[in-house]
Amino acid sequence: MREGGLDALVESTTRYQKIPELKISLEKLTATLGPDAVTWEIQMSENVVQKEIGRGAYGIVYKAVWRNQTVAVKKILGEGVDDAQINNFMQEIKLMKALRPHGNVIQMLGIVTSPVCVVTTYYENGSLLDLINSNSPLSLPLKLKIMKGICSGMLHLSLEGIVHRDLAARNVLLGKDFEPVVADFGLSRFTAANKSGMTKSDVGPIKWMAPESLTSQTYSTKSDVWMFAATCWEILARTEPFPELEALEVAFKVRDGLTLTPPSDTPAALADVLHKCWAYKPTERPDFAEITTMLAQVIV
Repeated sequence: MREGGLDALVESTTRYQKIPELKISLEKLTATLGPDAVTWEIQMSENVVQKEIGRGAYGIVYKAVWRNQTVAVKKILGEGVDDAQINNFMQEIKLMKALRPHGNVIQMLGIVTSPVCVVTTYYENGSLLDLINSNSPLSLPLKLKIMKGICSGMLHLSLEGIVHRDLAARNVLLGKDFEPVVADFGLSRFTAANKSGMTKSDVGPIKWMAPESLTSQTYSTKSDVWMFAATCWEILARTEPFPELEALEVAFKVRDGLTLTPPSDTPAALADVLHKCWAYKPTERPDFAEITTMLAQVIV
């Protein structure tokens, strides 16, 4: 067994078992996710936990093995977690359950109720943010490949009637051959029932947010387009948007018309796509189908 052998596996599993657990009844799960949620249930005993691979505000992600395949298990923490975070997690599961599969969108394999976990496909190259922050060389063709893949995933989400609302490098995973996968739907919302295609929220990652999200807490596919371009900027510059400014400064300046400037070595055609995505008025931004076409014409 690789990655430290049996001793490392025992130690990792012991640490895992000591973490306070959040549990939910199957009745509550079906009340939230629908009666067919029972068909998604996986017993925790079916998963062999190998090691921790990520940690967030209200959950920890482990690499594990389920039915002889490598998977990721995201476990909700049992303490220090408020109702809003639990609701976000349940919202994330609800969205993933309803999504049709797509190669550039994270795939849920099942739900554990005790402790509360979601089991997903494992993506071997980890987080896009970790790659950006590493010393690994990133060629322009690879950067463009990742941008195209994210755009493909976002096109799928938009056609499924979903606004992501938190698109950033930290919420993109990398699979085999660095194929990107859009993940983390904790802030996402369905818009199919809303004729305007918009949602409202008071929370969001300020440095990635569109003007209308900052000024009126309004989100739509077009605000996702703005965030997509900000994520592309992260990939090109290998740092977070507006690194020289505090978040509150960004909020006021973007409201007043400030946009990011593509790095000087960005191909002109790609810079043009980004500028179009940062149009101040949402109606003047392209949609993801149009962006897909424009990116296909970028030659590097």
